[in-house]
Amino acid sequence: MSSTKIILTISLAFFLAGCAGKFTLIDRSNGDIFGGTTDGSTVSGSGGVVLSIEGEDYRGPWVYQASGGNFSFSNFSATSNAFATGTAFGPRGLSTSQLSGTGTSVGTASALGVSAVGNGMINAKAPSGRFVRCIFTFNTMNNTGIGECARNDGRVYDLSVRR
Repeated sequence: MSSTKIILTISLAFFLAGCAGKFTLIDRSNGDIFGGTTDGSTVSGSGGVVLSIEGEDYRGPWVYQASGGNFSFSNFSATSNAFATGTAFGPRGLSTSQLSGTGTSVGTASALGVSAVGNGMINAKAPSGRFVRCIFTFNTMNNTGIGECARNDGRVYDLSVRR
């Protein structure tokens, strides 16, 4: 394999690893900290997740949905008028000229607004039968989010998300 292909492969792996989501869960009852990651790139807005809580791996799907956005068209037009009078002195005396002109500009502009904030959900289950459900908000501009997870036995966790 050529050195260019090796560098390209390593760069691509590094880029895709950088797109993985990382989760931190803090148990509200005792402050214990747990973690998790997505199973790959978060670019698609959904995928698989692994959360490691109290020595068990919880696996399941996650999804992120951006909130709103907009698309609009707008038209604009402008007209300008210019008038001037000029006086010239020459060998035959005084000469006066009047000048006028009109210019018109017309155009169309369009805009697309995409939301930078949205909501996400994680549903993951451990082999023991325990289940955890997380709801979070995420900001794509700074690649962070916060939320809450609840386990089916009543345990509650604060959730932080980063990419």
